[in-house]
Amino acid sequence: MFSQLSLKFRIALVILLLEAVMMTFVLWPTLSQSKRSAEAFHTATENVLLGLMQEIATGALLTEEYSDLQLYVAKVAAQPSVERILVTDTNGKVVASSDATEVGQSPPEQLAAKNRFWRTVTVESAAGTLGEVIVEFSTADIEEANRRARNLGAALAIIGMSAIAAIGILVGFALTRRLERVTAAVTRFAQGDVNARSGVTGRDEIGGLGQVFDSMAAVVSTQQKQLREQADRIRLLLDSTAEAIYGVDLNGKCTFVNPACVSLLGYSEEAQLLGQPMHQLIHHSHPDGSPYPREKCRIFNAERNDRTVRCDEEVFWRADGTALPAEYWAHPIHQEGKVVGHVVAFVDITARKSTEAELKRHRDHLEDLVAQRTAALRRMTEELAATNMELQSFSYSVSHDLRAPLRAIDGFSHALEADYGAQLDEGAKNYLRRIRAGAQKMGRLIDDLLQLAQVSRQELRRANVDLSALAAVIIANLREAEPQRQVRADIAPGLVVKGDPGLLQVMLENLLGNAWKYTSQRDEAEITFGSRDENGERIYFVRDNGAGFDMRYADKLFGAFQRLHRPDEFEGTGIGLATVQRVLARHGGRIWPEAEPDRGATFYFVIPNVEVDTSSAQVADMTDPDNKTVDRITRRDARKMR
Repeated sequence: MFSQLSLKFRIALVILLLEAVMMTFVLWPTLSQSKRSAEAFHTATENVLLGLMQEIATGALLTEEYSDLQLYVAKVAAQPSVERILVTDTNGKVVASSDATEVGQSPPEQLAAKNRFWRTVTVESAAGTLGEVIVEFSTADIEEANRRARNLGAALAIIGMSAIAAIGILVGFALTRRLERVTAAVTRFAQGDVNARSGVTGRDEIGGLGQVFDSMAAVVSTQQKQLREQADRIRLLLDSTAEAIYGVDLNGKCTFVNPACVSLLGYSEEAQLLGQPMHQLIHHSHPDGSPYPREKCRIFNAERNDRTVRCDEEVFWRADGTALPAEYWAHPIHQEGKVVGHVVAFVDITARKSTEAELKRHRDHLEDLVAQRTAALRRMTEELAATNMELQSFSYSVSHDLRAPLRAIDGFSHALEADYGAQLDEGAKNYLRRIRAGAQKMGRLIDDLLQLAQVSRQELRRANVDLSALAAVIIANLREAEPQRQVRADIAPGLVVKGDPGLLQVMLENLLGNAWKYTSQRDEAEITFGSRDENGERIYFVRDNGAGFDMRYADKLFGAFQRLHRPDEFEGTGIGLATVQRVLARHGGRIWPEAEPDRGATFYFVIPNVEVDTSSAQVADMTDPDNKTVDRITRRDARKMR
């Protein structure tokens, strides 16, 4: 009967039978292969997504910056195969989630559901475990694709068998060619050609299979490229670092080594170390040369060294048998939760040990110098104490033994003038007056020198000092001494500092006394005592409109016996400003002038900004409603303030 059929029917029948056979032996295995490929691609996609999320989550968990992480989670959650994504920290709290309401909560229970499953990866860094990435995947798309593939296969079978007479052969040939292309691509891919692609497209099962395979091959190719690039970077890092690095397995045999290690150990190539037992080769003795058994070596004891080991002073041995002092770190290599080897990094500490020895030598020498200086300082202190005793004795002699002759000279000269003045001519009287003036000047000079010495020796006692009140008392005393003078004194109120009351009074008496003296030739003399804030510090000043001076000679002002005016113009010993500078130096302060000849002078001074309690200081109101300063202070009030 078969031989009686026409060729086209026989072809159609054969094709029909072949199609039936193909449906049984080709199409269904192909669909199964497609399903397995889709599942493999789905698994590869899962791994890529998990790896991507693990890398992104590492940076976010290290810096605790989760805003960008939430954006990445939202983008990844949009993938068809992803149902839910959660990122947790070490406390088990959700820090990012595809469902924003879960952030800050504990992760939900991972219940199994149809076409769904959960995968969890741990996020780790060199600092340890940082958290977890939890993803719920869905296989509904694969199941749907398989269902469509089966339905499409059945439809194709029915259509193919129905239209076998017309297009069966063409469809068969086309189907065969496309399958061959997919098969050839799969074969090349299996043989290691990651760039193999089928190029098959279309909406049928074979087209879907070709597209799935091509997508999977592209993903694998990208991953392998990234792995190669990562390996190249790691190798570049190992090759470029100056730190010697090598790896060993659990048997202590070298698995890799970098050029710095080869060079530092005195070998010519890596092959001389690879596969060799490193302990026996370079690490077999203690620094003192005694044996170092491998079972006691912390580097290679895998059962106990599951964490980083560091030794700051060890000895390694070079290829030529010479010792190499080294500091090393041994880091365990973990794989699936087990230690599979160690990475050892070490540096040559020869220079450091030499430096330490040199530093010890210098330190010992410095200790000797300190001991010598201490002894010298003790001797100087004793000598200084003796000198101070001598100075005190000298001061006592000056203040008592020298004053008596001066008083005698002044007294007898005065008596001579009083008793025998009528018998003396004018020249003799002038000589007597000059003798008395010299004796009195010598007495004032002795007083000033003693005061200058006392400023340096006197113990500093700090207290709240109202400079405004002190200035008012000093001005009142000057007015009392020269009531005929018309001087306008402007004293700012509330100028309170922390210092020695006696020394600060001496300072103001000299500054205000100078201002009073050098304005003596002014019909309308003005003296101002005030302050201003500049660059975060309080600057006090005493200003007058007196004789002034040339600033070219300002450096002479604060030296003892230095004067810028003739004695016949203004009297004085030249000790006052030296005393002022010494008082301020005792308080850690400083002083400087500004002046012009015949236009007055201003002396600025700074007392370190020590906190004062103004509530305990006597801050007097030195101004009256008419803005006339200290004019209302009576002699009785001045005595009380003193």
